[in-house]
Amino acid sequence: MKKQVVKTTIVGGQPPGNERPLQEIPVGIEEVLAMAAVDDRFASSLYADRESAMAASGVLLTATEKMILSSIERPALAQMVSSFKTRLPVSSSRREFLKKSASAALLALVGGGILSTAAQGALLQSSKGIRPDRPPAPGGALADRPKSKRKIPSWTAATGSIPEDEEAAKKATVFENFPATAGEKKKKPFLIYFYVPGEDDSKSKVKACIKFEKALAAAAEFPKVAGDFGRYKCDTEDLDKKLISKYRIKTPCIIFFDAMGKRVHRITVFPKDDESLAKRMKKIKEKSDKAAGIEPESAPQPSEPASRGHRADRPPKKK
Repeated sequence: MKKQVVKTTIVGGQPPGNERPLQEIPVGIEEVLAMAAVDDRFASSLYADRESAMAASGVLLTATEKMILSSIERPALAQMVSSFKTRLPVSSSRREFLKKSASAALLALVGGGILSTAAQGALLQSSKGIRPDRPPAPGGALADRPKSKRKIPSWTAATGSIPEDEEAAKKATVFENFPATAGEKKKKPFLIYFYVPGEDDSKSKVKACIKFEKALAAAAEFPKVAGDFGRYKCDTEDLDKKLISKYRIKTPCIIFFDAMGKRVHRITVFPKDDESLAKRMKKIKEKSDKAAGIEPESAPQPSEPASRGHRADRPPKKK
């Protein structure tokens, strides 16, 4: 891609003649910048806390892309976001998709509690004055019902794919089908939460996901054992039907895998009393460690009391 360079003179711009190549931007970084270009609130959170905003964006960034995006100074980053605003079309399905992605990222940042204090301040500052308070409905009529606020778990985003070659597709494990989980191989068990995005709770699947997420957020025992598991979330809206069939995916559901990639458990309704689920997860962890050849952590042995030695005979008291 090349850009015409027009030299401005006292009588106006010269005819274009000089050209220079524009520096190519990696695809992952371009996606994050495009989201910031359509949503000023997401842009503010990106400026204030790069790491949290990148994690919540759902964009699969390579290690190099993360390093590049983290090292760009704020003025330069703001200029890049501003340039993206002129590139994106005014009205298109692509722009609407980016807006939804940015909104989902903001929900993950705020609802998941991974937004730093500085980023929260920047987000609140950018939100001031955007829209006035809505006046009460005339005649005492009920106002439009507000949209349900989704609190999708702030876990690592995972996308799925099926190899085109049939033989390769048969041999593919969860690590190939969901590459984001590959880092857990032979290390620890993991789980994937499958959901349908959106906030329109008139749709049955979205309503079921909202109910599931509320129960997950209220769980008391689940967070205590979840730290021993890799945690991922997957938007099933564009998921391949073959993958849905292969892993018996329903929305919503959480599927548990051991460190070898074997599917070991699935829940489609999050239990109100999650103590039984926590106990099952502990057993999954034990069996997973055994299958992966991981030695169980031995309990610390109580230390023996220090020897005081033999006490010398006391001399007789003088009368």
